[in-house]
Amino acid sequence: MTSRRATHVLSLLLIGSAGGVLSGTFGIGGGIVMMPMIGRFLGYHHRRAVATSLAAIFPASVAGAIAYGSSGNVAWVEGIVLAAGGVLGSFAGTAVLHRISPRLARGLFVVALVAIAIVTIFTHPQRGTELSLTLLTGTATLGVGVAMGFASGLLGIGGGVVAVPLMILILGASDVVAKGTSLLAIIPTALVGTVTNARKGAVKVTEGLTIGVAAFAASFPGALIAHRLSPAAATWAFVGLIALILTITLLRPHRRPEDGADIATAA
Repeated sequence: MTSRRATHVLSLLLIGSAGGVLSGTFGIGGGIVMMPMIGRFLGYHHRRAVATSLAAIFPASVAGAIAYGSSGNVAWVEGIVLAAGGVLGSFAGTAVLHRISPRLARGLFVVALVAIAIVTIFTHPQRGTELSLTLLTGTATLGVGVAMGFASGLLGIGGGVVAVPLMILILGASDVVAKGTSLLAIIPTALVGTVTNARKGAVKVTEGLTIGVAAFAASFPGALIAHRLSPAAATWAFVGLIALILTITLLRPHRRPEDGADIATAA
């Protein structure tokens, strides 16, 4: 293996490990960190980075859902409702993505991160609270799922960054239950989007799988970290993460899209 190839593989593993740890810690798919890191360190344009990060989100979400579910911190029925809304929202987000320029999509990504940080600061999760599914809460959960899916389809992020603070703020979920349920909901939309991208030849399959394997392994220690953080510490750590991603995104030079890139995205 040449030194250049070794460096490339090491970059993939580091990106996946970072995404996996953060996926498990914050209940996100990991795309919020993997997508800009792929663009920054691998040189992919926005849509290519979206597709490749999406391929890695699926295994990271599976691992995170297993870790949270094993400790009883997944609301399974609410997660299915959330996933249904995510699938619907992702179609709309994807449709918008293909009608705007990569520069505008990148700008919307930055705006979304700032909005998410503000919402997160004003959420005050309590541990030990139980979710109960009623017509009202079920409708609200479906709405959160649609918002999650739309953001993932448009911005190439897992959607958990939208779902977790909204589940805490609107549904009154504890932070760990919101994270575990969010990871469960991300799985089907990530799978659908990845299959769509693979069929169109839009995803870097080898790179995506390599990142995904590292993300899968790193999600388990991330979930352990989440259970050891207090709700307040987790909130401010998440805000710090968003600030870091904003920095990476704003420092990344704009790249022209590749010809023929037709990319579908999902949670």
